[in-house]
Amino acid sequence: MSAPSEYTPEEPTDSASATEPRLRLLVSVIAVMCVLAYVGFALLAGVWTAADDQAAPIATIVSGQPIYEVQTATYIDAEYQPVDPADHFRPDNTIYITYRVRAAAPGDVIRVVYIVNGATQPEHPNDRDTFRRGGNVRGYFVIQGSVEHGLATGDYRAELFYNDAFAAAADFTVAEETQIK
Repeated sequence: MSAPSEYTPEEPTDSASATEPRLRLLVSVIAVMCVLAYVGFALLAGVWTAADDQAAPIATIVSGQPIYEVQTATYIDAEYQPVDPADHFRPDNTIYITYRVRAAAPGDVIRVVYIVNGATQPEHPNDRDTFRRGGNVRGYFVIQGSVEHGLATGDYRAELFYNDAFAAAADFTVAEETQIK
């Protein structure tokens, strides 16, 4: 029979001690990448947007009304959120007036009245919406000119009424491209 061999631990070599700082660096890089991935996901999912830090182009929101956000933009996303809110537009733009409502009840009505250069415009059937279901609602109204002429230039005001009570207004300007600041 052979004698059992005796175990003697080896002294750490230089390569083992050099691996530890590399491992710490690798763990740090992975942690930073995880944070960046989370922020990127939050931006894509709409949890946090740079637009949250900007003042919305809002003229008036009446206290006590369920409408709590009104913005104007040339584009909206699939959830009716404004993309690049603005308050200056060209005559050939389509302008979306987006809004959010807290605790809408089925049958509640929201409508918009347009005032262009001080003159109230006739109401169009698309300027009114009745909620079919209750809860928190996001919606929009749209205004655009004819294909040949576009929107009239000037100062616009979109007044929103909730169940016939004035609730909010958005002011915006339509001007030729060279006049937009």
